[in-house]
Amino acid sequence: MAKRLIHSVSIAEFDITLGNTLTHRYPEFTFQLYDYGKLANLCIPDGAHIHTEDFTYIIFEDEETTGPSKSFLYGFGFFQNQRDSTMKRGAKQKAMLLLSRVPHFELFELVLRAALTQVINSTDTSGNFEREMVRTVYTFFDNTINKNANYLTTKTWPFPGSPIVVELTQCTEDQFGGVSLIEMVRTFRLDVMVLWYSVLMEHRILFSGNEANKVGNCCLAVPLLVAPIKGFTEIICPYVALTDLAPLQRNKFIVGTTNKLFETKPEWYDTVAIFSSASVNCIRNRIKVLGSDRQLIKSVLSGIDEGKDEAWVREQFRRHTETFVRLLQEGKPLLGSQAKFLGHFKSTPLYRRLASHRSLSNNQSALEHYKLLAALTEKHAAASELGMHFFRLDRSLVAIDDIEEVCDAGAITIAMSSLHNESATVRKYAVMVLSKLVITVKAQIAVITGGALDRIIQIMKDDPALNVRSAACTALLKISQLYIGVVALAERHVAEVLGGIVCDTQSDLNLKTHAAATLIQIYRFLPDTPRLPPAQFHQLLVGHSADYLFTATLLELLDVWGETLPHLRISAKTEMHIEAMHALDSANISRAIEHLVEDLVRNRNYVLELIQAGGVEQLLRSANQTQEVWTVFALIANTNFGRERLLMVGIIELALEWIRNHISRIDEYYICVMRFIEVICQNRKCGVRFLEQYGVQILVDLVLRYSGKADENVVCLPALCSIKYLLRTLPQSRLDIKQALLPLRNVAMFTSSTGSTLGLGESCLSSALSSSMGSSLSSSTELFKMLDSVLQMAEETSMARLTFPPPPPPPLPPQLPPPPPQPSHPQQLSASLVAPALLSQTSVGAGSSTPSFPFAQSLPTMHTLARPAPPAFPSVPPPPPP
Repeated sequence: MAKRLIHSVSIAEFDITLGNTLTHRYPEFTFQLYDYGKLANLCIPDGAHIHTEDFTYIIFEDEETTGPSKSFLYGFGFFQNQRDSTMKRGAKQKAMLLLSRVPHFELFELVLRAALTQVINSTDTSGNFEREMVRTVYTFFDNTINKNANYLTTKTWPFPGSPIVVELTQCTEDQFGGVSLIEMVRTFRLDVMVLWYSVLMEHRILFSGNEANKVGNCCLAVPLLVAPIKGFTEIICPYVALTDLAPLQRNKFIVGTTNKLFETKPEWYDTVAIFSSASVNCIRNRIKVLGSDRQLIKSVLSGIDEGKDEAWVREQFRRHTETFVRLLQEGKPLLGSQAKFLGHFKSTPLYRRLASHRSLSNNQSALEHYKLLAALTEKHAAASELGMHFFRLDRSLVAIDDIEEVCDAGAITIAMSSLHNESATVRKYAVMVLSKLVITVKAQIAVITGGALDRIIQIMKDDPALNVRSAACTALLKISQLYIGVVALAERHVAEVLGGIVCDTQSDLNLKTHAAATLIQIYRFLPDTPRLPPAQFHQLLVGHSADYLFTATLLELLDVWGETLPHLRISAKTEMHIEAMHALDSANISRAIEHLVEDLVRNRNYVLELIQAGGVEQLLRSANQTQEVWTVFALIANTNFGRERLLMVGIIELALEWIRNHISRIDEYYICVMRFIEVICQNRKCGVRFLEQYGVQILVDLVLRYSGKADENVVCLPALCSIKYLLRTLPQSRLDIKQALLPLRNVAMFTSSTGSTLGLGESCLSSALSSSMGSSLSSSTELFKMLDSVLQMAEETSMARLTFPPPPPPPLPPQLPPPPPQPSHPQQLSASLVAPALLSQTSVGAGSSTPSFPFAQSLPTMHTLARPAPPAFPSVPPPPPP
């Protein structure tokens, strides 16, 4: 007898006495490896109490299956949390679990949300209503999903509201319904390629985030990165509870967690993807992505912004993986990280399984492209035929390899020759093809030097067809993604043209938004470009306040210019984050800030709202709860509005005090502060304040102390990067910075006991490739290069031509100001004490003409010296050790 596709439906709930329990199961079932308590723990994830709802994905082998082939049960646990003062824990927490033999998660979510909402709002205490609802859900699914499990039949909707319409995903191996590769790419961006390498290297991969549904989605999306390679379902565990670590005992796995304790155990994994920092770290190997990897992600992100769907994004990664496998099959040499880490891939079970089950798609796409290009060069082709050929070429350019192939085949010249065609359709699709091609440097150079750029600008200005103008503006936005493109646009004074389009009340809203986005790119790359009159842009905010995307783009542009922003409308999501940070207990505050970081990474438009709503001040009060506060500060510091607020509250003084007072204890909190320092040193005004507070000497002391310590030299690279940014942003202070860097010459090289000269203690640094905080340490060579670069920028002689005797003990930084009075608690960090104390050393008194810090003579006008002292804010003790 054939097994039913729906296995069972259950209720899971939290009991303060018994813990998580599984009740009201229909039909009844028992498993040997998964008891009721274990399943209940998988439905109610760690930290779920701070969310109103969340859901988990579950995959395990079906114990009822017989035969040699494996089959799986797919679970979906939907959790809801409703405040209830009558409950012992102050809230009613329940989850509904559905087990199925087909992974139609997109349907399960809709139905279980509707059903569980009724359960949790029910006043029945006998359990009868829950038992009846479990039966109802099971019956609905059993009657709804057809035997082939690939489409939804029309049945009576048993819940309030309109019936749902769902097109079910075809369930092939390693593919799961409702999974979004787009969301993973948006979150981790270029670091997605580190995941790509890690999967092919068969690493133990951990996703760690604040919400179980997000980490689970990424676990299920990982196989899509390396399609058509298959065989990952059995090693995926989308949610791991701390109560059951069995999934981590395998040689390879892809797992997710919402418990940050996992991040602090690098022996448990090889690669960790952390949502709060939007980063992927391979702790065993330092993976450096290739140029083709960067182009792939750039193309994918651009396509996502243009509205490309999930299928398109999946196809990009499929093509990328097929190209890699084809290189192996043809015996062609691999480059860079592919050669270093994947040279053995042909001998792995993953490759053998791929070779035995299917061959790669043949090169039909390249053949089709050549046919289209040949048709576009026919002299007597009608305009309608040319338009159709360009349309088909535009739609077929879906992968970087395709783009490079057609560029080499002359596509740029062909498209450029059609920009003067009388047909608006031909002009439109010719421009769209060029906008696809210019994501590569080669194509940009050809477009700029061949005259096509001038023609595209002219089309955007005065082409009679609006859709052609929009296509031209989109092409300029693509060109502005690379520095050489921005320089070419600035030389042609395109900013004035784009400003006219943005301010034109008759222009199409999409055209105006793309024009404003291009302006942002120009002023970010070239901040000294003459500014446009801002008054008209302020007026536009009133007229288009209802259009969120255009308004957000305008606000971002005004912020890039350093303009005073109007009062911002605070969204409900931002208000939710501010309220969550007012929690009384540290655990909830920590999770609230992690959740905030995840939202800010996905949508940077929330940053300005957060600042307006008092987020900076609230974050300062929470600075002792989690290091993620400094990640938020780094995001805020990427805006002019945010930098002004951070300077006002004395954030640089606070950061430097932490670095100096806790220099003997390098932990994850310390690293996050250093990353924040690296961000603020890229801004001139923040750089001036940093120099005033003797920041360079403190960083030099840090490098002197840890450059030769294999386990702790992770802090040296951000310290050196910060100094390098200061040299760039404050060239007038270069001589003074050079003077402060003199002690570093003594650690530039040293003579080992065998007489060989090694850079930065290579003998002890080369083995330090990972840290207990989950961040990859730089190799000794990379650290050596960075130090060499910093000293050369400061007009120091190259270390490669110097030899030094064994260095003396590291000296203290010159003229370092005395530390502020220590608070009563030996570890307490009191910004209210340190900020005024440090500022008093640089303020100009009535009878003095110069401030008393060593950089005074080379700095520009010290307008910052007349600023008021920052307001006092609460003491911030260090976080407890993990």
